Amino acid sequence: MADDSPAVMRLADVVAAVPGAVLLRGDPNVLVRGVGHDSRTILPGALFVAVPGQRHDARDFVGQALARGAVGAVVESALDTPSDRAVIRVPAARAALADLAAVLWGYPSRKLRLVGVTGTDGKTTTTRLASAILERAGSRTGWLTTVDVKIGPSTRPNELHHTTPRRTTSRPCSPRWRPTRSSVRCWR
Repeated sequence: MADDSPAVMRLADVVAAVPGAVLLRGDPNVLVRGVGHDSRTILPGALFVAVPGQRHDARDFVGQALARGAVGAVVESALDTPSDRAVIRVPAARAALADLAAVLWGYPSRKLRLVGVTGTDGKTTTTRLASAILERAGSRTGWLTTVDVKIGPSTRPNELHHTTPRRTTSRPCSPRWRPTRSSVRCWR
């Protein structure tokens, strides 16, 4: 697997990694090359996860995702799709999105020691102070804040400006962090 790419896995193996997931239709041997929740940006070979929203039923966008090349849809209730596409039913689409991203990216968080910083004020300052202390002690650090993202020595603006990016947004950063036994990540 390349550093910036998810694993390519059989659908059956991907489904088995999601608690409560049931393959309702589709070839269990089809290859899955990614996962996404935005039908406008889904890539060919990926699974589309229809996460319920407050204003829109994500199931309304399954057709658009399939037209863009998605190999199937992950939904909370049965759905009519072309017979050559997979349908996976899950108890909770949002949780399934996290599980799918984790399995396809090789569970990168299992290789990291994480520090979470919460509160009303001072999170960015606390993150930077913790990072400086840990680096002085010989650890490599990185962070993800609403302001910026630090990976190794490189810091760049956080273009998403989210406190908690969706799982598929933050996953591509994790493999590049090259965790070692002395690596610690500061998340805010």
